[in-house]
Amino acid sequence: MIRMIPMFVSGALCNLVVALIVGRVSGAILLGVGCAATGGACLLFALIIPEASYWAFGFPAAALVVFGADL
Repeated sequence: MIRMIPMFVSGALCNLVVALIVGRVSGAILLGVGCAATGGACLLFALIIPEASYWAFGFPAAALVVFGADL
């Protein structure tokens, strides 16, 4: 469960930032950033090296994967 904390924190921060900028930024840009972040997280999970530490691949991927849903 501890490994899921980055998802909660980055999701909460993402929602806060989007609430502040949604009136100034195009929806297409927000969707593009969300899709790119989620795609990057999927690539990190797909290319993970089993011997690497959690901080090398798992943490950044867990922090990025929520951007698609939150944006």
